[in-house]
Amino acid sequence: MNSINISYELEKTRAEMIALINENIDRLIENLDDGCGVNAIPKHEWPIPLSTNPAIFIGQKPLAVLIGDERISVKSWTGVFTAILKHCDSNAVYHEKLMDLRGKIAGKSRVFLAESAADMSKPVKIAEKLYAEGHFGSAGMMHVLCKRILAPVGFDCSNVYIVLKS
Repeated sequence: MNSINISYELEKTRAEMIALINENIDRLIENLDDGCGVNAIPKHEWPIPLSTNPAIFIGQKPLAVLIGDERISVKSWTGVFTAILKHCDSNAVYHEKLMDLRGKIAGKSRVFLAESAADMSKPVKIAEKLYAEGHFGSAGMMHVLCKRILAPVGFDCSNVYIVLKS
């Protein structure tokens, strides 16, 4: 095995261990619920911080995005991507920073943010003259969102959660 494969396997194992720990802690929290609304998260839902290792999202089904007290229902990973980017864009300071990033951040074959949908495989309209590339798997999409788009604009992801179907 080469070092890339070992790194991949280690990251995969880390994500599995984190998922197992989270699941067990969630079960403990469920047992603390006294029926008086202490536990506001339904039992079939599993909130995961956006800032977690994106490998944990592989094979999972998103139900909603939690940003502070706001809950945005979604049906797909593209919905998660769009909801978070639109929330970020709703702030004037972040909007300007996103607009400045257009055409400047890219992968091997396509840009992540652009002024138009041209040359994008799956364009997602965020605002007027602001499109994001949405042609990724769940882990890749969350990595691009957090590390390549939100981090450069200074958006704080610490209060953003993805609600997964458990």
